[in-house]
Formats: sequence, structure tokens, C-alpha cells
Amino acid sequence: MAFEGFPQGGLAFLRDLAEHNDRDWFAAHRSVWDSEIVPAMLEWCGALVERLRDVMPGLVFLPRVGGSVYRLNRDTRFSRDKRPYKTHVAALLWDGAEKHDSPGVYLHVAPGEVILGGTAAERPRRGEARRAEAGELREAAAPRPGIRSGGTAGRAFEVQGPRGGEAVEAGGVAPHGAGPRPGGSRGARLRSAPCLDARRAL
Repeated sequence: MAFEGFPQGGLAFLRDLAEHNDRDWFAAHRSVWDSEIVPAMLEWCGALVERLRDVMPGLVFLPRVGGSVYRLNRDTRFSRDKRPYKTHVAALLWDGAEKHDSPGVYLHVAPGEVILGGTAAERPRRGEARRAEAGELREAAAPRPGIRSGGTAGRAFEVQGPRGGEAVEAGGVAPHGAGPRPGGSRGARLRSAPCLDARRAL
């Protein structure tokens, strides 16, 4: 698939979209997106897959909008900025089973800038990382045979981690209804509910 460069008409479209970012304008000019911008991005992605085949033979390319090419619509549900469209076009090629949890190549074009970069290597999903961290902290807080507890058996420990404090029974799980407390530090540590240092208590 030959890539002959990004069309000037596509750049003009993105430049004008920044000034007329509304659905009526986009509907009247959508043909440029469909006939110039999307085909150019697909050609660029295809050309990169061929160039990188020797070093990244498993690079995934889904030649469609919503596949490798990102949609132009912005997610405005939780944003104060309610403009409906991005003013750049982007695409992603990835090497792995999960699109956003695998290493890959990111492409980005906007008037005045072109970005071609690598994405981070595979990492655990957030939920899996939190569950693993919680398990490690519960294990650390559990009573240890042959070690004097210092009178802390049965007390609740507060787990300080990325999501704040969480009350954890010694040797058990967090009591029902116990939730995060504000102000928790990112470095995980333990301290007992009556403000005893966990390292001294265990």
C-alpha cells in the first residue's frame, strides 16, 4: 500500500474544524474526512506495517475507523469542553492481544504537527494490579506464628496505598463498608487503627 503523504485538503479540513467545531459544519464537510483523511491514514499505517515487518512481525493493523484509526468524535460526557470533535487525526498499531495494553506505534497528524512515537510495553490491568497489591498488604498485616504481636491481635490496620486508606482486619479482609480515606500516599504502608506504627506492632 503506497503512502504519498497527507493531503493538503485534509490539513485544511482539520484547520477549519478548529474554528467551526460543531456537528452542522462537520456534516456539511464530512466528505473530506471520508475521502481524503481516512484513506491517507490507512495508507500510512499500511506502509509502516510493511516497513516494520522484520522487527515487529506481529504488528496488528485493523484498516478501519474504530480499528487502527481513532474516531474523530470526542468523549464529552465528563468534560467541561463540549466541542464534539478532535482537531487531529490519530491511529495506533499494536503488537499484542490487547490494543491499549500492548507495545505499538502511535501516529498523529494535525495542522502544524506530526507525531510518530512508540507506546508503552504491556502492563497489568488496573483492577488486576489493585487486587495483587491488596493481597500483598493483607499478607503483610496477617499475624505471624512465633512472633509476638505486641497486643495488636484483632485490631484493624489501615492500608495506605494509591487509593487512600482502607481498614483491614489483621489476618483478614477489609470490614464490610470500609472504604478509601482521602489523603492516602502513593507509597503503600501499614499502620494500626490506634495510630501505632505497624512495623513496631508486628
